[in-house]
Amino acid sequence: APTRAPSIFSCGDGNCQVEEGEGCGSCPFDCSSPSSCNMVSNGSSSLVYSSSSYGIVFDVTIGMTELYFYGLKLYLLQDTTAKVYMKSGSFSTDSNLLNWTKVVDGSISSSGSRQDLQFDSRFQGDPLSTVAFYVSFGTGAAFVYSREGFSNGDATVLLGKTIRQQTGNTLPSTSH
Repeated sequence: APTRAPSIFSCGDGNCQVEEGEGCGSCPFDCSSPSSCNMVSNGSSSLVYSSSSYGIVFDVTIGMTELYFYGLKLYLLQDTTAKVYMKSGSFSTDSNLLNWTKVVDGSISSSGSRQDLQFDSRFQGDPLSTVAFYVSFGTGAAFVYSREGFSNGDATVLLGKTIRQQTGNTLPSTSH
C-alpha cells in the first residue's frame, strides 16, 4: 500500500506551516511575531540567583490553542552546559527523566544578557493542558530567575522550583 511521504520544507512561501517543520526559529520569513510566534515573557526586574541552584523546573498551562514550543530565553551568569527536558503534564506527577523528552543537550555561552536557546526538536502542547519544563545546568549559580509567574493569554508560566545538581535520571531535590 502506498504511504504518505512528508511534504517538502517550504520556508519562504509566506505561510507558517508548523506541521511541516517551520517555526519561528527555523523559518522567520514565514513565521513571525505576533501572529505565529507569541512569546511568554517576564518583565520583572527582580531577578535572583543562588549558588546551590543548578536548574529550574516549572509548569506551563496552555490556553485554547495548540502550541509548539521551540526554544527558551535564558539569563545566564556564566558559560555552562544545559539540558532541557519537557513532558506533558505537571512536573510534580513524574520525576523519572526517562519519561521526559530531552529537547536540548549542549554548551551555552553567557555572552550578552539574554540567550536564545533553540530546541533540537519542537514540543507540542495540546489546548487546555499542562506542559512541564526542567532546565538543568552543569554549574551552580549559572542563571538568574524570577519568583513570579507570568502569562500572555496563550500560555501561563507557573511559579517553579529551583533544583540541586542533576546526578542521575531523576529530578533532583529542590534548593528553594
